[in-house]
Amino acid sequence: MSAGSLGGNDSGHGARGARDLVPREFLRAIAVWSLIPAYAAAGGLFGYLADRGLGTFPYGVGTGLVLALALAVRDMLRLRDEIFAPKDDAR
Repeated sequence: MSAGSLGGNDSGHGARGARDLVPREFLRAIAVWSLIPAYAAAGGLFGYLADRGLGTFPYGVGTGLVLALALAVRDMLRLRDEIFAPKDDAR
């Protein structure tokens, strides 16, 4: 049996009516909502490591968390623009 006889699509793209295993809207929502916790964890970790090396606890952790929040907001705005950008079908 070939993939074509089963209704499969080798590339996973371009078939009208084909459905993804996980809807794209769900993946976009996960991407947006996972930004802040991921950035906060990374910022806190890097701040903690800087504090251990410099002996400046808690200033490095605070700086890392503020920087992480700023970067997370920037990436959330970028994702928002990508998701809700007008579709240009004229190309």
